[in-house]
Amino acid sequence: MIDICEAFPSPEEFISRYWGKKPLLIRGLIKQAGSLISPEELAGLSLEPAAESRIVMESKHENDHTKRWQVKHGSFDENIFESLPNNDWSLLVQGVDRFLSEVSDLTSDFDFIPNWRFDDVMVSYSAPGGGVGPHYDLYDVFLIQGTGQRLWRIGDKKEDKDAPLINGIPLKILKSFEASTEIKVSTGDVLYLPPMWGHDGISISEAITYSVGFRSPPIGELLYRSAFELATSAKGERLFEDRRFSGQKEPGEITSQSIQDALAQVVELLGDEQMFAACFGTYVTEPKEPQDPSGAISIKAGKDEPVSLAELHKMKLSLDHITELDIVQRLEGGRFAYYEGKTQLLCFIEGQMLTLPLSLKPTVAMLCRERKYGRDQLAKLACDKDSLTLLGYCLEQGWLFTE
Repeated sequence: MIDICEAFPSPEEFISRYWGKKPLLIRGLIKQAGSLISPEELAGLSLEPAAESRIVMESKHENDHTKRWQVKHGSFDENIFESLPNNDWSLLVQGVDRFLSEVSDLTSDFDFIPNWRFDDVMVSYSAPGGGVGPHYDLYDVFLIQGTGQRLWRIGDKKEDKDAPLINGIPLKILKSFEASTEIKVSTGDVLYLPPMWGHDGISISEAITYSVGFRSPPIGELLYRSAFELATSAKGERLFEDRRFSGQKEPGEITSQSIQDALAQVVELLGDEQMFAACFGTYVTEPKEPQDPSGAISIKAGKDEPVSLAELHKMKLSLDHITELDIVQRLEGGRFAYYEGKTQLLCFIEGQMLTLPLSLKPTVAMLCRERKYGRDQLAKLACDKDSLTLLGYCLEQGWLFTE
């Protein structure tokens, strides 16, 4: 059963009672959600090649009245919107937080969740009756109602990963879905759903919905990527050691002892926390790219090498004007995070790693925490030569910019 509140609980209560466990609806939490983007602006974004977009159309089969779905992928030509019906379709655009600061700022309401868990903000416009069918997501999501009203049909439990899907359509729609709760949402209402929780949203009127997603990295991909990095490092060139070998009778046998020794040495390599942290941080802060339809795991081509503070000091960065700037803004949708090691700080921005002294932790923490910096905050960020150099590099890379 879904809980319905008039105010957001404390972060501690939300994490203990709801995060990953059960749905929650908060009425009227984000009232400004009704004025962040118009249908025309969203349609305009779907014309851009840099924006991942799709149109989902729904119809009923003439013979058995079962629902049918069609999907068209952008970028689109503006003429497509003139050919769409009045009902039963949706336009979805991924990563709108990277285009509009107003949409990116929605994530500030959930700052108690780590930056590296953030996926993106998808925005959907639906004509009356529009939806994408009953489904589940593999991530935690806050569904914020912008304009219009929507009906949500919600299941009473998490779905099984092997739950049957409707065949023959390019969407993962549950073949059998039973809703235990139906709720209507209006502007500003926020519905939280844990991963794997079945749900079905249907627009009652023309409606805009913001989906703020927080991902959990697949362990298999973390293993694959970290193993690749470790295997190609100097430590990965170390040879297998026969630590307990004393000879054997059958030359063709791979003994349990050899398997245990090999596994122990692989685990030792993977157990290098600093090296694993470097792999983890670069992976979870990489800019999101369109998902491979095959679901294949990929290694980022042309991976950036770590940059040290000493290398930053050698660069010819323009620094003198920084403290005179009125406002500096963080890249919309940018992924900023850090890891405090024993001897150095690893700073991760957009999939690139900077190796910094531990003394820069307050500066890096502020960069990761704040989205806009006025003169007073810039003065704090540029409090010493090292901090000023880091700030200048972030501006040069476009991770920070002036309005």
